[in-house]
Amino acid sequence: MILGVDAGRAVGERTGVGRYILHLLSAWSKGPLPFETIRVFSPAPLQDFPEDQRFRYEVLPGPRSELVWQPLRLRRGARDVDVLFGQYTLPLAYRGRGVINNLGIYEGEFAIPGRQARLRSWHQRTSARQAEAVIANSQSTKDDVVRFYGVDPNRIEIVWPGAAADDFRPARAGDEPATPFGDAPYFLFVGKLSGRRNVPSLVEAFADVHRAHPEFRLLIVGPNTSGLAVEELFTRYGVQGAARYEPFLGSDELAPLYRGAHAFVLPTEHEGFSGTIPEAIASGCPVVTVDHAALADAGLREAVLAVPSPAPELLAAAMERVIAEPELRDRLAQAGLEVSRKLTWEECASRTMDVLARVARA
Repeated sequence: MILGVDAGRAVGERTGVGRYILHLLSAWSKGPLPFETIRVFSPAPLQDFPEDQRFRYEVLPGPRSELVWQPLRLRRGARDVDVLFGQYTLPLAYRGRGVINNLGIYEGEFAIPGRQARLRSWHQRTSARQAEAVIANSQSTKDDVVRFYGVDPNRIEIVWPGAAADDFRPARAGDEPATPFGDAPYFLFVGKLSGRRNVPSLVEAFADVHRAHPEFRLLIVGPNTSGLAVEELFTRYGVQGAARYEPFLGSDELAPLYRGAHAFVLPTEHEGFSGTIPEAIASGCPVVTVDHAALADAGLREAVLAVPSPAPELLAAAMERVIAEPELRDRLAQAGLEVSRKLTWEECASRTMDVLARVARA
């Protein structure tokens, strides 16, 4: 049997979905597989992917947009695989068996405005209905796929993502400071600066904390997909000397940042299953977040400090607590490590492969 993998989202600067693909392929390369060959398709050459004689990396040159590259290049390139594994989408009018991996959808009150976003949403909905199986990363994502895409829940398998990877580990004696702030304590945010993640509220909350604790800093890392004027935001709240923004950092750069942070703060109102919260807890970093549905999976809600809404005063109060209460910070770090042991990439890869093999054999 032959498995095809759409790795288009792993081209270039690798954020959540790209890192997800890398983790799966890395785990698959370490053990037996039900497929003789895994053909990994991308619109441009991939870097830092595992070498394995069972893997064939195939570049199908073309635009990187799945709405263009998939039907023009991937649909033809993958026509003879037994099952095609797509990230959110399959090529339009693809006639073979397909499985999609959905890491969270944003519809209803969290829908992203704009014609291109609506077109992408339509493609994802069409692909979910077309696929033989959908892999959802949480019960929350499964519920959304059923509600907004009209997919039979019996065709949806919940597979939690991994957390612990070689890079993401607790701090050890001798670790060097990894931030632009030197030895200063700092709060960390990692993720796309999308509206649902309430970055302005985080900056306002940090400004309140910084007035009481001027030694603290704030580091924000992630693509600015919303056009937010980050530096203007820092100036508006008077923290331009204490806050820094980095549009992108690779995993090797992020890992020590998680280890060194006083807390990771993600004021999100909706996630499929945050990829950054597992990275933080695997690193022994306490997490402050907003209570959202995906925290019900894997015992995450008991391992984080969750506030009822992203109101700046609530976020500031939570950040103050992890400063003023060392025992709370230690408890969160330990609880997070315990949860992270249940979230391994080996288990995620194995269960994902089970679904793919089952569809291929059907």
